[in-house]
Amino acid sequence: MTSAVIDLGSNTVRMCVFEENNGNIETIFSQKENLGLAGQVVDGILPTESIQSLCDGLNHLRTLAEKFVPASEVHVFTTAVFRRIDNKEEALELIKTKTGLTPVHLSGKEEARLDFVGVTHATNIKTGFLIDVGGASTELVSFADGEIDRIASVPVGCLELYAKHVKALAVTDSIKKSINSEIDKAFDKFDWSKLKIQTLIGVGGTIRTALKLSKAIFGLDKESVSFPATYLKEIRKELQKNSSDAYKALYKVSPDRIVTFFPGLLIVEEAAKRLKCKEVFVSKYGVREGFYIDRVLKLDAEKEKA
Repeated sequence: MTSAVIDLGSNTVRMCVFEENNGNIETIFSQKENLGLAGQVVDGILPTESIQSLCDGLNHLRTLAEKFVPASEVHVFTTAVFRRIDNKEEALELIKTKTGLTPVHLSGKEEARLDFVGVTHATNIKTGFLIDVGGASTELVSFADGEIDRIASVPVGCLELYAKHVKALAVTDSIKKSINSEIDKAFDKFDWSKLKIQTLIGVGGTIRTALKLSKAIFGLDKESVSFPATYLKEIRKELQKNSSDAYKALYKVSPDRIVTFFPGLLIVEEAAKRLKCKEVFVSKYGVREGFYIDRVLKLDAEKEKA
């Protein structure tokens, strides 16, 4: 089955056209819109002009999707920014009216669970810890023997942290301290006790950028899908001292992450520190693939029936 999945993220809105063949998931087309929705929320309200801009972006992505699939196979879901706004129902209704699409609204834990579905479908990893840093939330899942042990969506994300704490591109010690304080408060609500994980599994743009920078700065093998956890601290230190080489490398590998990467990096670094992990593995599958597998193909349901 070929279907399109549109992820209304807090930072980016991304559409992927997926094709399934005997359980293998292939992305045959992908397109994104950098809308930065989480940074546009004012006093708990996503402004009408922001919703209209989102609708325009969705109509563009829907048109592209329908070059590959029928309209009935275009699926949309919302994430953290819609969980945080007071005018959620108004926004969802306007989206439906302006685009003809009806988004599925995911809770934080459901988003985290779908991350888990995507990651475990793509890898043979049965025991581990995954992190998905978004624009307005971070999903955390501890799992063992293929089953979820602990799961949470914490209200801290790279775009919101940037909007609240950073006033210029360069990050000072005091800004880092204030960001870390907010991360600590959010992470303290999760049960980290007795968790010692060798490999942290990362999902999303922050972790992909960290892998790209590891290759650009430290000469990591181009085919590698993991890097030493110590690189998180080293990359952060280079950016924090305003290294022109580090920022040039960041702009080259991920220009759309130039302002949100540092706060996202601090989130991943704190998780790695609490877990005492030695390696960071970057998963190519995440919540979009999980949504396709679980909600569209219903592969997990079929497995249970079997």
